[in-house]
Amino acid sequence: FKTESKDTLDQIINPLNKEIEKLKNNIDIKFGNESKERHHLQNELKKLVNTHDQSNKELSRFTDAITKDSKEQGDLGELVLEQLLIDAGLVENKNYILQAKDLRLKDSEGKTQQPDVILKIPPGNKHIIIDSKVSLTHFVNCNTESDENLKKIHLKKFLESVKTHITQLNSKRYQDQYKLKSLEYVIMFMPRRNAYELATKSDPNLLILAENNDIMIAHEGSIVALLKLIYRMWRLEGINQDALDVIKKADLLDK
Repeated sequence: FKTESKDTLDQIINPLNKEIEKLKNNIDIKFGNESKERHHLQNELKKLVNTHDQSNKELSRFTDAITKDSKEQGDLGELVLEQLLIDAGLVENKNYILQAKDLRLKDSEGKTQQPDVILKIPPGNKHIIIDSKVSLTHFVNCNTESDENLKKIHLKKFLESVKTHITQLNSKRYQDQYKLKSLEYVIMFMPRRNAYELATKSDPNLLILAENNDIMIAHEGSIVALLKLIYRMWRLEGINQDALDVIKKADLLDK
């Protein structure tokens, strides 16, 4: 009888131990490089900070491309945002949706809505909406203008452009979409950190205007930090699911 009981117990315990060991190995693989990733993230953030110091050199390389028309500027912002998503390790359609693909979003008047990015918050039933808004024409002119009076004019036009983007984005009310469970605010992504800094330093009330319009303005640095956080949340969600699978298998073995 003791032998039979031991055999029965082994039949239950051994598979469970294997599943637990498998889960342990999975956790080790997923989190073994945690310190390396943190170090990498710190380096990336430092690079983004250094971008401000290198801005004058960089501006000369893409001025022609972004000052032709607003459509090209918009495309630039979307491309930068998409690359940040990829670099963060997020997967399209699983962790985020571009241009509301296949969602068929409509506003109250029946017009199609296509926010640049719908970021899924684990376990995927809540969302953060990010929309790129580029106001670089007057920003570039302000940075390259040597005449102080003209520089002030360009700065004024740049700030007006940013404010217009804020109010226009608010008017779309992406966060009110019934098909989404969005946070109460929308992130307005400015793809140049130094453009963000010039705007917020030149007009201290700009962030207040954004907040009153349910908008959060973000540059590359803050977007990268957010995406890394979401990535880690998704990894934790995966590990939790693995643990749940082990518990379910243990319950089945116990029956």
